[in-house]
Amino acid sequence: MFLQTTTGRIGRADEGADGTGGGRLAITFNGEIYNFRALRAELVRAGESFETGTDTEVILRLFAREGTDSLRRLRGMFAFAIWDERDDALFLARDWFGIKPLYYRADPGEFLFASEVRSILTVQRMRREMDPDGARSYLQSGSVAEPLTIAEGIREIPPGHWARLDRRGLVLRSFAQLDFPRGEPSPSEAIKVTAQALRDSIEAHFVSDVPVGILLSGGIDSAGILALAAEAGRADINTFTIGFSQSSHDESRIARRIARHYGAHHTTLILDGKSALDLFHDYLCCIDQPSVDGFNTFVVCRLARQRGMKVLLSGLGGDELFGGYQSFSRIPKMVAFSRTLGAPKSAKRAVVAAVAGSLPFRQAQRVARFLRGPCDAAGAFEAVR
Repeated sequence: MFLQTTTGRIGRADEGADGTGGGRLAITFNGEIYNFRALRAELVRAGESFETGTDTEVILRLFAREGTDSLRRLRGMFAFAIWDERDDALFLARDWFGIKPLYYRADPGEFLFASEVRSILTVQRMRREMDPDGARSYLQSGSVAEPLTIAEGIREIPPGHWARLDRRGLVLRSFAQLDFPRGEPSPSEAIKVTAQALRDSIEAHFVSDVPVGILLSGGIDSAGILALAAEAGRADINTFTIGFSQSSHDESRIARRIARHYGAHHTTLILDGKSALDLFHDYLCCIDQPSVDGFNTFVVCRLARQRGMKVLLSGLGGDELFGGYQSFSRIPKMVAFSRTLGAPKSAKRAVVAAVAGSLPFRQAQRVARFLRGPCDAAGAFEAVR
C-alpha cells in the first residue's frame, strides 16, 4: 500500500515475482524520477506487478531486485530512505548532483535523518550549536559546502552517495560515476553534443504530474530553457520574473520581451525596499541553511506558488558551466595564465607583486593566494568569488 504525505511518499514492497521484497521494504521519497515509465515497463516484463502508477513504487521494486546497483539507473532528482525490516537496516540515497537535500545526525544509539536541518533540530534534547567549519564555509563562499551544515553534529549525504545503517554501524559509499570520452571534441562536435543534451534534459524535466513553469531572469541560461521548451512544442508555459525599482538592477523588461517572443504567460513582481523588507521575515522563517542567493529565489518561488505553480525550472548552474558572468569566464583564463608562468617561483613572485599594486587589497590577497597555491579551477573560483 502506498500513501501520499506532506513530507514525502511512503510505501511497501510486496512479494516480487522472483521472491524479492516480501513486504519487508518501506520507503519515504522526495523527488521525481524522469525515466520511471521505462523502468516500470521493464519490471513488468520481468514479472513484477504494480499497485500504483507512481515513480515511488518503481524505486522500491527496482531496489528490491537490484539493491544499490539500481541507483545508477535512476534518472532524476531524489532523496529517499528505505527501511529493510528483515535485515533491520536503513538505506539512504541522494541523487547524482545533490538536487534534493538529505541530512543526518549519527549519535550512539540514535540516528536521525530529514530533508531539512530544522527538522532534526526539533528534537528537544538536541544541542543547538553553530558548526564553526560550516560558518566559515558560508562566510567564504556565500553558502555552506557539503557535507557540512550550519548546525554542529548534522551532516549531509554527499551528492551521488548512499548510506546504510545496521547493527554493524554506518557505511557511506559513492554510486555516481561519470565517464568522459578521451580526447577533446571539435567545436562543432561539442556544440552538437551539448545542444542534444540540453534538449534531452528539458524534455525529461517536463515529466511531471502538475504543470511546469520557468523562472525567467532575463539571462541566457533561463532564456535558453524557455527557447528549448518552446522548440519541443511545449505550450501554455508560465514564466516568472522578479524586477527591481532601480533600473540599474532590473532585468524584468528583457525577461518580458523574451517571454512574449516565445508566447509564454509571463508574471513580474517589482521588488522595492519596503516590499523586500516585508518579505524578509518570512524568508528567514523558511530558509534552512544560509545562502547569499536565497532571498531572490524565495521571492520568485513564492510568486509562482501564489499563481498555483508547484514545479519550476531555472537556469541555476548555467552561468558556471557556460561562463555567463564575466567572473566565471575569467576562471579558465586564470588557470591557463598561471601555467604559462611555469615552475620558477621568481616568476610567480613578480606577478604577485604586480597584482598587489594594481588591485584593491582584499581582491589582491585572493589572487595572490591563488598564484601561491596549486593554481587550479577551485582556487581561481575562490579568487574571483
